[in-house]
Order: sequence, then structure tokens, then C-alpha cells
Amino acid sequence: FEEPAEGDTPNYTVASNYAFHMEIPAGGYAIVVPNGGNFDEDGRGWLNKNVVYQYGAAVKLYFEDDPDTLLTVYENQAPVVLAAENVIVYQNDGTDTTAAEKILLEGISYVDDHGTWDIADDVKSELDIEIVSRPTPAYDNAVLGTYTYKLRISDGTNTTEFERSIVVREPVVTMPTIKIDGKWYEFDEGNILVNPAADTADLGKKSAIVYTSYFTGDYFVNDYGFYFIVGTDGKIRETLTPYSGGKISRYDADGTVKEENISTSNVLANVKGNLKMGEYVVLAVNVNGGSKTNSGVTGVDLRVKLGDVYSASETHMLGLTVEMELIDWMPTITVSEEGKADKVVSGANVYINTKPSSATEAVKAPFLVYTKDYQDEIVSGASGVAVVINAQGKIVKIFDGANGHFYNETYYWAANAATPGGARIPMGDANLDEKYRFTQQTYAQVAFSSLEEGEIVMIFPHNAALTPNPRQFGLDIRQDFKKYTVSFSNFEIEVGGAQQPTDEKQIKIGSATLTVATAPVNDAAAKAVEGGVIIYTKSYAGALLNNDYGVAVVVGADNKVVATYDGANAKLYNAENPNGEAKCTPASYISEAFAATPTGGYIIVFPHVGSDAARAWALSNARSGAIGATVELVNITLA
Repeated sequence: FEEPAEGDTPNYTVASNYAFHMEIPAGGYAIVVPNGGNFDEDGRGWLNKNVVYQYGAAVKLYFEDDPDTLLTVYENQAPVVLAAENVIVYQNDGTDTTAAEKILLEGISYVDDHGTWDIADDVKSELDIEIVSRPTPAYDNAVLGTYTYKLRISDGTNTTEFERSIVVREPVVTMPTIKIDGKWYEFDEGNILVNPAADTADLGKKSAIVYTSYFTGDYFVNDYGFYFIVGTDGKIRETLTPYSGGKISRYDADGTVKEENISTSNVLANVKGNLKMGEYVVLAVNVNGGSKTNSGVTGVDLRVKLGDVYSASETHMLGLTVEMELIDWMPTITVSEEGKADKVVSGANVYINTKPSSATEAVKAPFLVYTKDYQDEIVSGASGVAVVINAQGKIVKIFDGANGHFYNETYYWAANAATPGGARIPMGDANLDEKYRFTQQTYAQVAFSSLEEGEIVMIFPHNAALTPNPRQFGLDIRQDFKKYTVSFSNFEIEVGGAQQPTDEKQIKIGSATLTVATAPVNDAAAKAVEGGVIIYTKSYAGALLNNDYGVAVVVGADNKVVATYDGANAKLYNAENPNGEAKCTPASYISEAFAATPTGGYIIVFPHVGSDAARAWALSNARSGAIGATVELVNITLA
């Protein structure tokens, strides 16, 4: 091999220069095996598999016909560390320095030759491993980061030094958790409740109860419990502990801690009416008399722990940051479409039939909700989206103040051009009814003024400083809005005497309502389910349910009852037979009803199964007097 001329670029490759510039130690040797053809058969392949890929292995060479004369001189090898993966702990998980360093010295994979050529006596356990040096700064379970240690492993003669790290990661929440000043308090499912009614069973056995500012019922009465109130800034602004003799701690005007003596009987009585919008109170329940030594009683542990934190805090926990994870407590709006993922918006600071102090404050909210009987001014800011829903949670009007378009039953934005329907009407369009005309500034006020009895308006304000912008939720539900059902959680609202929105499947005939377990539509495999119904549209061409002695209601394209086939009593009810006539059979009532269904209509089958709860409801509400009544399907979409 010749060195490249001065100025030329060297072209060194392993393939062509593998034996060039080898440095052989004194008394050592080099094994050079040229390419002999098949990698799996020549010496090159053998060395790769048995030497190169077994780094640290001792090499023993001799002539095949003279195995007793070694070409290599054996030297006792130091232990070889095969694997020492980083140790993972989670911030504030309680793994102190002693515990972390104990883990650091465990789980290390290594091999030592035990001072012989024989691999049968190789050592893979029980060697001494020690810490040679610790990291700077020192390991701290409260601080995220990688803490690298130098370790030494010894076989009694030789030693090997290597590095291994402890990595403190962000914790992973897997169960309901309250964090106070970064410290975790975890709860088993069902052991922490949000806004429970005072008469909910076993409240006194729970570990914690959360009441939000949106709860309007009575608090659970719990003597000698511990509570803290969390402000909208996420910090504790008030605490009460029985361990301090029954004192409430608050910040005074000058920032000093102010204490006030109070009875620890019914500790939450002081909180009623004291929560501002978006705040909540956490009660650590006093269980079984509240003894600090009540071991094994659910709930005592949290109360005791918080008492210890309170006592250790110079400010009695005031100002400490609180986070709740996997605990559903914030007011939430959910928009659902059968078979699709829900669309959800939530936040702590929402306005429910309450006037914001200014438009600046209004646009900080994720949403605002108002009923028809709200008496004050609507304050919302400009260019948001207002969505009107009826008492069944169906969207009936959208006022898009962002783009100046109106949507209702007639004028809507379909998913594709083939879908029947109208088009978007810009605000101020001459075709638009006067009461629906709006501007970017008046969209919310006009939406509110358009409310019919039982309707609610949900306002999603425009605030580009928030991520996501609240109005985006309203914009996202414009297309195909008629397919959606809206429901609320974690806040209460009166809907003008009408029923609250629900996510349950319901059948309504006139003023009667039935909640059903299942309601398959045009499903040839549908079976009779206790508490369920089955629906077939006139366009359905598959097999009908085989079920005797049930009830089938025929509904026209105008959603009014045309006829009822009472298979239980072999009677037909229609306009000509309002009192029922023997013109129906128990075995063929479904096929008879389906044959009589008008174009665009459908039948609802209330099968004879189980306790017959659905059939019994139909017998009471879908026969005499029901002909011509309006039918409404809630959370059930016809195919």
C-alpha cells in the first residue's frame, strides 16, 4: 500500500485497508485473515462471529494438530459489562438518594472469565460493584435531569470502570391524582368524587370530595375534615385543618397569613357561597371519627398527610400550586355523532347565565351558556360563533360571527354537494329573516334573542391569544351540524322547564319518553334485547326480526305515528281503527307493519323479550290516542 501523494485525498476503507497501520503491542500478535470466499465458511467469518462480535472474550490459538502448544499467552481478563441501562425514576415519586443508588447497583449484566480459558466457569453474578464518583449537582428526585455516576466492578483481581445514569423524568399519571406543590396524592378509581349530592351513599368512606363553583346542591356534612380552596390561578387561597384547633388560614391584605378560629363541625359550611367562578374546594374526608391512627380506613391517610403538610408549611399551604389530573371536574361541552369521536371543549372559567364584567373578560372563557330566561346583557366580544341547541341537545341554529354566515334547518353547509339542503346565508342577506340578521359584533346578541322555548345558546368567543381559539370549536361543528347531539357535564343549567340534553338513546311519542338500551337501524343481524328497540326504514331490503307478541309502530315521513301493530294483543291501531281491531297477528306483526310503512317512513319494533319493559311502554303510550302523535328519536340516526 502506498501513501497518497501530497495534496491527494486519501481513500481509506475497511475493505481495502483493513490491515494497514496496525499497532501490535509488545508480546502481542495480530491475526490477519484475507477474504477467502464464502463468509460463512472461511476464517474471516469465524473471527467475526466468535471474536469481533464477542467483545471482551479471550482468544486462544493453537495448531490443530498440536493443541497443547498454545500460540497465545493467557492473561486473566477484567469483567466485561454487557449492559447497564439507565435507571428511570419519576419526579417526586419518593425515590430518595439511598433508594436510587441501590437501584443503580442492581440489574447490571456482565461476564468475567474467572481466570481460565474454560467458558463453563465464567462468572455472571455476585461480583462486587461500587460507586466510584457521584454526579455534580447531586441526584435530586425533585429536579428533572440525568445524573451520571461512575461505577467499578471487580472480580477480586481486575477491575472495570464504567458509567451509568439515573434519569429523573416527568411523572406519568395513571390514576386520579392531585398534585400539591409538585407532590402527588393518588386515588383509586371511585375514591375521589366530584360534585356528589349530599345523600350519595358512602361519602363518609371516600378519601376526597371536590365541589366546584358550578355545583348548586348541598355539600356533604363532614365534621373535622380538612379542606383547601383553589383559586382560578391554580393556587391555594384558603385552608382549614382540625389539627390546628379548628382554624381557617387566609392571606390578609398585606400578604401575611391570617388565621380565624372556626368550628370544625360541618367544615364545608364556611365554603358555601364562598367559591368564585372557576374555583373549587377539596375536602379530605374525616373517616370514622378522624383518628390519626385509624389504619386501614379509606380516607384517613389523605387527611393526615395534608395535616402534616399544613404544619410544615410556613404559610399553612397558602399559595401552593395545585393540579388535578385524570379527575373530571371542569365544565364541559361534548358534541357527539354516532360512530365518530366526540368533540370536546372544557375549561374552569365559564359563564353560565352570568354576565362577564367586560368583553375582555368574556373572551377569556372557553364558552358561555345562556337560557331564554336570562335577564341581563349578553357580553361576548366580536367575531365568535354562537350555537343554539334545543332541549334534546340538537343543534338548530348557528350564527357564525367569524365569517358572517347563518345556518338552520333550511340553510346549512352539507358535507358534500349530493346531500340535500340549502346553502350558507351571509349575515344581512335579504333572504334571511329579520330576527336572524347579525354583524360580527352582534352575532351573540342576535342568537340569544332568537331563542325559542327550551333552547340554549352556547357562545364560543374569538380570542387569538388562546390555544386553541375558543371559536374554533364552534367553527368545527358547522358542517353537518344536524348529525350532532350536544351534552353538558360538570355544570347545571335550567332549560325553561324542558328536558336537559342527554346522551342516552330515547324514543319520544307525544309527551311520553322511553330511554332504550339499544336501537339498531336496518341491521339484519339485530336481536331482541331487553329494554331495546329495533328500527327499519322503508328503504331497508334485508331480513326482519323474528319475534312474536311484540309491538311495531309505523311512522310516516313527517315523523308522525301512522299505525301501531299490537302483536301482543293481535290488534291494529290506525286512523280507521282508533280503538284497535283484530287485524294483526302475533307472529307477523313486524312484517305487516313494514308492509304498511309509507315512503320515507320507518317502523319501531318493541320486541317481546325479558321483562318486556320496552313493549310495556309501547302498549301504554303507542296505541289508542297515539295515532298522529309526533315521534322524536334522540341520539338515534336513521340510515
